[in-house]
Amino acid sequence: MYFRLMQKRRTQNKLSRPKFNIENLSDINQVHQLQNTLLNRLPKQYPEGVEEHWNTLETTVLQTTSDTIGYKTRKRHQNRTSD
Repeated sequence: MYFRLMQKRRTQNKLSRPKFNIENLSDINQVHQLQNTLLNRLPKQYPEGVEEHWNTLETTVLQTTSDTIGYKTRKRHQNRTSD
């Protein structure tokens, strides 16, 4: 008996998170700014529950990263028509 496993397809209605522009991290000033902002925004005392702690950490890191280094811009394909 022979079975072929196929990879699951990503559904169209599920949106993926935009990618961060990590090329900005080549600038040492951007790295220091991101580190300092994270240190200032992270809470000093953490919640009791693991889920609350993870949600707080995740939202803080995502918000700080998007504010500091930003997202990649999508490149649009150019029309290749000959005149």
